[in-house]
Amino acid sequence: MRPHLLLVFLVACGDASKSPDAGNEVDAFDCTCEVAPPSTCLDANTLESSLVPGTCVDNACEFATTTTPCPFGCENGACQPQQCTPNCPTQTCVDDGCGGTCGPCASGTTFPGLTPTNLGIADDINVSPDGTHIAAIRALKPLPANCGFNPPKVGTLDIWTVPASGNVTRRTIGTDVPLWSTTFTPSGHLIYLDKKNPCMGFAELWIANADGSQPRRIAEGASGGFVVANTLFFDLADPNDPDKSTFDGWVYAMKLPNGQPIKLADIRYNSTYVPDPTGNAIWINYSTTARDLRIVRLDGTSTQLHSTTDTYADFPRWSPDGSKLAFALNDGTTIFSSLHVINADGTGRSMIDDSCRCSGFDGMTWSFDGVRIAWLERPPSFGLDAQIHSFAGGSDVTLTGVVSPTTGGTVFRLTFSNDNLRLYAAVDNDQVGNKLMSGTVAQSGAMTALVPSLQADGNTYKNAWTEHPNGSVIAVRGGDSSTKVITHGGGTQSIAGLPLEQPQLEPIAANPRWILQHGTQTASIFPTAGTAPGTTLPGFAWNDELSSWAFSGRVPFVFGWAGSTALYPSQIGGTFGINTKVTQDLMAVSPSASGRIGALVAHYRLGAQRIYFTTAPQNGLFYVPSP
Repeated sequence: MRPHLLLVFLVACGDASKSPDAGNEVDAFDCTCEVAPPSTCLDANTLESSLVPGTCVDNACEFATTTTPCPFGCENGACQPQQCTPNCPTQTCVDDGCGGTCGPCASGTTFPGLTPTNLGIADDINVSPDGTHIAAIRALKPLPANCGFNPPKVGTLDIWTVPASGNVTRRTIGTDVPLWSTTFTPSGHLIYLDKKNPCMGFAELWIANADGSQPRRIAEGASGGFVVANTLFFDLADPNDPDKSTFDGWVYAMKLPNGQPIKLADIRYNSTYVPDPTGNAIWINYSTTARDLRIVRLDGTSTQLHSTTDTYADFPRWSPDGSKLAFALNDGTTIFSSLHVINADGTGRSMIDDSCRCSGFDGMTWSFDGVRIAWLERPPSFGLDAQIHSFAGGSDVTLTGVVSPTTGGTVFRLTFSNDNLRLYAAVDNDQVGNKLMSGTVAQSGAMTALVPSLQADGNTYKNAWTEHPNGSVIAVRGGDSSTKVITHGGGTQSIAGLPLEQPQLEPIAANPRWILQHGTQTASIFPTAGTAPGTTLPGFAWNDELSSWAFSGRVPFVFGWAGSTALYPSQIGGTFGINTKVTQDLMAVSPSASGRIGALVAHYRLGAQRIYFTTAPQNGLFYVPSP
């Protein structure tokens, strides 16, 4: 991206008013330059766009600009979608060359009262937060023979818009978009990559409106991007880096949709950075060997957190509202670190513990309301305790026995309960098994084993349990081949059978139900308290391939909820891979009926009271209303 300046004279930068100046009246302008002028076509294939904020000079705004090559032409100040004429030699379920179908595709839908709508063809889909736009990749190109590895294939990007009423529309805006590379933002935009050579590690980074209109290139040489709040963060490779086997470059941030890209910091292949929840700053460690630590802000300021003797340790944590950062420093001579908290703007730094044991895995955590922070500490008797500090005031609370001093163990997950009343710790110990420890945060005391045997999940216990949003009930995958549903202040229900997937709670406020797996090929719906008997999901199936498919984000879950309708798999096939698919018969049980949503479903997404899905091997793209 090569920005240059475009001088734009506005008739009025802002409100004009009269003010006295040595007896004369002069115009005083509020020249904020927050609104860019319209984009223009420099020629038939090149778009020029202005970036905000601009700079006010002599009551006029100057804007940096960027150019975008328009693959399908530039007209009326916008890159145009592809103009395409369908070509259908036969009336069968194949791509008509434009994303539609030459004939009807088979959905396999049997759910009573559901009539699927066949939109077109797709190999991969993503859906906007409002559920009305679908990013679909199709017409995948074969990988070049000299790739040397198996990167995602690239194909044509169609954007479908399916309004609640009215006509469905489709825009084709890309021809070399890699699988799994589209992201819709909460603010109503689409981020995607365009990679002319799929064997290369870097690509062009693009943005468009959610309906595919106004596509624009953000940067070249990007390794990807992600959005936090309304800020896009992305990495750019240094084109002059002599060693292409490792990454050297920069991290950039850009306010959506047309902010100026801001270079925040140099990064390497082993750099680590995490934005704050507001998208206005990052903490960054340049490399594992440098062990440096800084806060870098989008306004151009930064704060160094490490010193020449005390350097970066473990993983800093932003508070939920992004106002504070907790971080640990270590001088390298001991296992103990000092724990610090600082405001995001660099003020108010304080050390809250000079000997925390917070330099491994989940060594510290914030409460969800940001009022408390908890961290691990080693007492004189060994083992591990938890310290809890309240920013509302009062003495710190100590919860003893997180890890027993006699058996030892490692804390892999430390988190507050959803209601912020309890502290949970997943403790791993090869000798005596794994445990879920629990303690109340209001006063000091001993943590106890809420579940004495906890099932490992290969994801640092992130999927080992599920809580009710208000924290009143928790369902835990037990290491004794059972699921424990625990109602705080009530009882515990134990459902026998191996729980290979995370419990899923119905997303309603009153009396939500659970989907619980209790056997390799068995799952049922249970009431909130987990009381038996449950309602068996007929034909439920499970295997490792589908589990990996869901874990990678190709489908939203192995089983879960679309409103009050339970969705689950049956008849699983295929193999998980970068360019291969896992299929399932997608089944549904609603309060009034049950049946199949689709047969041989490879991808599905939920949105706007609809279920969008694709079927193999013909790649038909469908949607049905949620039952």
